[in-house]
Amino acid sequence: MTAPVPVRSRVFRRLTRLLWTLVAVTVLAVVAAVTALTVAHTDAAAMRDGTGAAVRGVAAARTSLVAAHTAALQSFASGAAAITGPGVTYQNEIAVASRQLGDVAETSSGGEAVQLVQGLVVTYMGMIEQAHAYVHADARSPLAVAYLQYAGNLLHDEILIQLDELAVAEWERMQGLTTVERLADDPMRPGEPAGGVDPRWVAVHAFWVLAVGLLLGLLAYTQVLISHRFRRTLSLPLLLATALTVAIGVSAGLSLPAGGDIDDAHRELATLVAGRHTTDDATQGAGCTAITEFSTALAAGEPQVSGCPAAVAADAPDAESLTAAASRVETATHEAERTGSIALILLLGALTILLIMSGMRHRIEEYRYRPR
Repeated sequence: MTAPVPVRSRVFRRLTRLLWTLVAVTVLAVVAAVTALTVAHTDAAAMRDGTGAAVRGVAAARTSLVAAHTAALQSFASGAAAITGPGVTYQNEIAVASRQLGDVAETSSGGEAVQLVQGLVVTYMGMIEQAHAYVHADARSPLAVAYLQYAGNLLHDEILIQLDELAVAEWERMQGLTTVERLADDPMRPGEPAGGVDPRWVAVHAFWVLAVGLLLGLLAYTQVLISHRFRRTLSLPLLLATALTVAIGVSAGLSLPAGGDIDDAHRELATLVAGRHTTDDATQGAGCTAITEFSTALAAGEPQVSGCPAAVAADAPDAESLTAAASRVETATHEAERTGSIALILLLGALTILLIMSGMRHRIEEYRYRPR
């Protein structure tokens, strides 16, 4: 007679399906936790090296160009330009602006816009040099004032506008990367956060919360099932797997303070950009006064320059305040990047799977060929 072929019991099949369900949900929970931390770290990197760096660079270049123009106008107004040219401050600020634009070109998504600004800056510098050539030949040359006005118009009507448009584009791109809150609508005069919640952030955290919660529920169900079937109170491997699952959830939850750090960096960046714009307004006001005095002296009391920015913003932040704001952006960004460990989550996930398989293996083997 032929020996009967063993038939695997229904309990065996049920436990096997439960085992692989637990493994699959563990993988899902690990993926969800890693995704949450990855999003936080990616946003932090964008704040440090990507869009955040581009926004800071554009604001710094704008400030340096405005400061350079004001220094040049003051040099012409004082009469020093006839001998020394636009001055050392002008040269230094132009060099800083050129370096900042070069850095922005590496981090910005608008490479062509940066190249356009760089070309306009070269044209602007040529006009300043032309004004110097005329005033060097004739200290009272009206052509010097004309070229200074041409340079000022190019700066205010072309270069600064192009920089502002580039900053708007980068700011809007960065708003797509922020985690918890979005800033107010005006990106060039940013204020307090508008308080809107980023749907991507909600989805990421809902993902890991649901995945970890589902895994904990399945582990609890498995403990109850094994306790009922095998008359045992607790399975130690499954109990340890439950503890590791909680640890995975805690690790994923660390992305929440990381998101807070990124929002802190975003607010500080908004403060920094707004402070630079206020400083630029005040600096342009000083330059306006200088060139008006210069043109008035050349025209014997009739000013030849009009329409330049008014002297405003007496409460403009000083260089130390701007430096402190930039430092706070860097600090908040680094704090976000250091939060949580993806490698630790992967290790916890691997250990959890091993413990689940260890806790289920012996129970499954007991029911492999039982008729019930």
